[in-house]
Amino acid sequence: MVIKGDSIALFSFCVPGRVCKLAGIGYHASRVMDLAGRQGILGLYIIRVFHYMWGTLFTTLMHTLTGLCRVSVCAVSVWLVGCATTDYTTHYGFFEAENSAGELRQFRLYWQTVRVEGWLENTYRALPVVLETQCSQRRVRFFDASYGQARRCLNREGEGIHFCAEGGQDIDWRGLPLEDEAYCGRVTDRQGAEDILSLEGDVLLYVHCRPIRTQMPDGDKMLNLDYLMPSQLPYVISTKKVEGRSVEALVPPLFNHSSVCDPDS
Repeated sequence: MVIKGDSIALFSFCVPGRVCKLAGIGYHASRVMDLAGRQGILGLYIIRVFHYMWGTLFTTLMHTLTGLCRVSVCAVSVWLVGCATTDYTTHYGFFEAENSAGELRQFRLYWQTVRVEGWLENTYRALPVVLETQCSQRRVRFFDASYGQARRCLNREGEGIHFCAEGGQDIDWRGLPLEDEAYCGRVTDRQGAEDILSLEGDVLLYVHCRPIRTQMPDGDKMLNLDYLMPSQLPYVISTKKVEGRSVEALVPPLFNHSSVCDPDS
């Protein structure tokens, strides 16, 4: 038997007279040669048994580590995803007023706040404030500064909950054209809230624009695009809140029957 190296050798069972191939354990070369010389076949047998036992131990250890890694990955996944709790609160209010065409209509105002439970602290965010008009397909949305610069109206930097004009659809209250994203209105409350998360109680709604067209053809029907008549004074809307996510399930709908929306049909 010949074993390369004179300190720690990695080896497997080898035929005497040939160079031993490197394998999976460490053993002192001089001790192996002495053992082989003095004990002959018995020494080689002991080496093979030792090699087998080491390989079995190594395989078992690797399987154990693999199992622990899998458990760790599952635990981290549950920690990051499975344990988070998300609670929605829906805020809403109804009122009657005239649309820009001078027709008396119902209006529905609503928004939602969200609490996301974390391990160290809760985080909160708010969805836009939405104004819906009876018989109309147009939904007016108010955004605050948390939605970033892309949702800010022209010349309206900083805080505030604003409604911005849509190019080609809105004009100012005098009938003059507006640039896209021009300021058209805002929402606040009696405490002067400037972000949606702070809104509560009576809401003050300001509208300074109106649609260019209140209707447009849609096949053989007319599509209504009207919304609240502009006013220099705010509309005051009493609101309430309810726990839950589905607006349609929690908030009564507007009465959009043809007897109101299209009485001449």
